[in-house]
Amino acid sequence: MPIGSVIAGTVAATGEELDIRMPIPTPIQSAFDRILNFRTKDLLALPVFNREGLVVGVLELLNRLRADPGTGSRLPSGNIDLFGLALENAWLYQQALDKQKIEEELLACVIGWHKWNGCS
Repeated sequence: MPIGSVIAGTVAATGEELDIRMPIPTPIQSAFDRILNFRTKDLLALPVFNREGLVVGVLELLNRLRADPGTGSRLPSGNIDLFGLALENAWLYQQALDKQKIEEELLACVIGWHKWNGCS
């Protein structure tokens, strides 16, 4: 989803949570509801931050059960912070694997070139 569009994109752009009791259907949400035979009645969208405080994702909770309408809807912020750190660590790990693969391919090319040219 583009940053700034629909609910998750808006949360990603602003870094602010959105708590919507009866969301106005969007084309994406309507398609999601139709495909899954689901009806969204309540939506909480929370920004997920990395170590530097940049938004790296958005967590959406649908149709939450609330014990008391007066209580806050927030999840403990520590849980969301851990989720953000896990996402960032997974991304960094994938980057390290990609770099290792490129280095192995380059090494294989260099070894192959040396053998092809009669070098030992």
